[in-house]
Amino acid sequence: MRWNYRAPTRRPTAVKLTIVSLAITLCLGCASASTDGAVSASFASATTGTQSLASVGSPPSTTTMSVTVVRHATGANDVVLQIGDYHLGFGPDGFVSGPEIVLYGDGRLYAELFDDVRNGEPRSSLEQAQLTEQQMQTLLEPGEAMSENPTMNTLPADSFPTLIVSALHRWEVNDPQQEPFRTYLTNLRVQVRSIATAAWVPNRWITRPFPTTTCTVTKAPAEHTYYDAPIFPGDLDRYPQGDTDCDAEP
Repeated sequence: MRWNYRAPTRRPTAVKLTIVSLAITLCLGCASASTDGAVSASFASATTGTQSLASVGSPPSTTTMSVTVVRHATGANDVVLQIGDYHLGFGPDGFVSGPEIVLYGDGRLYAELFDDVRNGEPRSSLEQAQLTEQQMQTLLEPGEAMSENPTMNTLPADSFPTLIVSALHRWEVNDPQQEPFRTYLTNLRVQVRSIATAAWVPNRWITRPFPTTTCTVTKAPAEHTYYDAPIFPGDLDRYPQGDTDCDAEP
């Protein structure tokens, strides 16, 4: 039986695959356990600039301070920040995963944040918030300091890369535990957890119960958390209710 899925606590997305991989490594006798999402955003005006505090009426000073302004799309379904993506039927056991964090251009923030593991299954909190522009800037500014084309993290991965989007930046990270992504993601998760404190009850879920080969979009999650993912609001048109192609590229 599933634990109260309509409460804010349930399973994580990317974290569940890591936990399963560790379990398989420690127990060789256990049963064995695609790609970038279409981030449809209008980034025509998304550029980074600086604004002098002196130019907005700050008191006279011998030192001029600057504040970085990350310009971003503002549409209701424009993705300006995203961690993770949908993967339907990953690995021999057909695991299903979805994004971990999504921020839209109008300030709506949704997240599935890892909490703990109980009875062998990882659990997470489904949270949401309506952000102010200042809060959006706080989440987007760290991405501006990241290299657009990191020279590290290029070794082949055992699974799919982790999608990371921040304003104009987009990365596909083979190993998110390597720097600079490890620190970036750790800090981002802490920030999002402190901001998104209202419970989110998704309207739809995408499920692929093992050992079936059919993915179904329903109003309820699967019995086991490894085989479902909540559909974020901006993807409702992409995943209408009913059967869908498990093997289609996100």
